[in-house]
Amino acid sequence: MEDQVVVTSPHQEIAQLVRDIGDELKLNILVLDSAFEATVGKVKEILARNPTGISVIISRGVTLKLLRENVQRIPCVSIDLTEYDVILALDKASRLGERISIFAPVEKVSSIETAARLMKCRSRFTLTRSGTAITSKSNEFVRTARRY
Repeated sequence: MEDQVVVTSPHQEIAQLVRDIGDELKLNILVLDSAFEATVGKVKEILARNPTGISVIISRGVTLKLLRENVQRIPCVSIDLTEYDVILALDKASRLGERISIFAPVEKVSSIETAARLMKCRSRFTLTRSGTAITSKSNEFVRTARRY
């Protein structure tokens, strides 16, 4: 089996776009439609079957951090969050309801706040310093279904 590029994305639109580009360019790209620990588990399963089958992993955010911590022998490349990503996410979230809770790393808050203000979104931020904190806080939020 030739070396394979693994791209992670929990978003169906992005995953399909990556698949289409891979097909068009005849690249060996495996897209994992998952995030966080689920992605780490899938990568470990692939490596257990073929320890040299992955040449690079492309990911971002918490998933990238977890992959770097748990799969150190494979190079991991970051795809950073852009302001455009923020605007798309805020737009989609605003269609689901008036109030938006945002779990964000400290370094991203300024651009997210600006976008939310310009889009007139009512948002609440939960600041985090690590991927584990984001996962923990988002799980707690869902579990308790807090209103604000």
